[in-house]
Amino acid sequence: MRLKPVPLLLLLATGAPALADDVLQQAESLLAGKKAADAVALLAPLEEERAGDPAFDYLMGLSHLENGDPSQSVFAFERCLAVEPNNGPCRVQIARAHLAVGETANARAELETIRQSNPPSQVETLVAQYLGAVDAREKRQKRQLDGQIRFGLGFDSNANSATDLKQVALPDFNNALFDVTAASRKQDSIMLQGQFAGSYLNRLSPTLTALADAGLQVRSYPDSSDYSYTVLDAGAGAALTRGRQQFIGKLQLQTMQLGGDPYRNLTGLLGQYQYDLAGGARLAAWLQLGQLRYEQSARDSNRTTLGGAWSQGLEMRWSPVVFGSLYTGQERAQDASVSSVSQDFHGLRAGGSLTLDKGMKLNSALSFEQRQYKGVFQNFGKSRDDNELSLNLGLEWKIAPAVSLLPSLTVTQNDSSIPLTDYDRQMVSLEIRYDL
Repeated sequence: MRLKPVPLLLLLATGAPALADDVLQQAESLLAGKKAADAVALLAPLEEERAGDPAFDYLMGLSHLENGDPSQSVFAFERCLAVEPNNGPCRVQIARAHLAVGETANARAELETIRQSNPPSQVETLVAQYLGAVDAREKRQKRQLDGQIRFGLGFDSNANSATDLKQVALPDFNNALFDVTAASRKQDSIMLQGQFAGSYLNRLSPTLTALADAGLQVRSYPDSSDYSYTVLDAGAGAALTRGRQQFIGKLQLQTMQLGGDPYRNLTGLLGQYQYDLAGGARLAAWLQLGQLRYEQSARDSNRTTLGGAWSQGLEMRWSPVVFGSLYTGQERAQDASVSSVSQDFHGLRAGGSLTLDKGMKLNSALSFEQRQYKGVFQNFGKSRDDNELSLNLGLEWKIAPAVSLLPSLTVTQNDSSIPLTDYDRQMVSLEIRYDL
């Protein structure tokens, strides 16, 4: 659900922070003239030098807020209040910023702090108006439904994740060369894709929230239709919040079709712990248990994954957000005769985003996964070991309030001990997303 702007009027008897120089006076004039973007451009180059000056931080935060970037404004307002905790205008504006990003509890706390300081009557009236807005927002947030629809097209250089070798030597046949059939070799294709994702939450109490989500992903390869697929996901659970801690438990279901035929079902349980650190950082740990059931029942297996993650928003130009995660796990086939599909896996993922401009964000992710298979790979007399490296670059360009263009590039290299599973892959795509 998108937040609607709440009209706010700064009527504080305590007065605005004193302006110290012409730059701040110019910024105030730009804000008065509704030129917030120009005010940000004026003040941003000076932020590193002047951060910690309450008058500067107040106007820096207000400029970001009026320019539609409330998350970034919070950093500046927090600096202002760290030096001047009784700065009434700054406290009202940080409450406004918290409200704009949906942090109603933080907004209420700031407004109650002002109310407890026995402000003048006009300030009390303003605070009451904002508390009313907080109440209204909290009622809307009690039950929240969000969703998005995406459509796109692109090109996949290796739709079947296969080798490009035409012949391969088989150790079990004295390294004699055998032809690799065209169907088993690398196949490229244009791709058409669509996706729907939706989520629902119901705050049953201040600390307990019921969660549900569903998704549908369809990818069609007109030139390699055997590898076209459809994935349907659904999940339900609950989140328990205790201060900065959150505990999440969910049941996860998935069904997949490949080439138009049933292929695999997944039933899983997810347990996750999150802890919000100061300064916009977050730690997380999770355990995921899954049962994989295939149409070819000999491949049925159970999968366990344990992982941890960290993310951090940085207070600097372009509002960078960085993240990293590590995970490990195993997948075990139920049928010992196909133990070659059983594996231990370990991986890491790192990346981040940069807000290049209002409505434009650059995203990147680099991932590495090592897989060690347990059984002997047929005809090769040894087990399979993979090292897969993947890089994704994408851009989110908001062209309308609810519409974004999403160009992306993904490059993957899988270095395998088995020539048939050694491959490279490149995908480029352009999608359009509509936020419901």
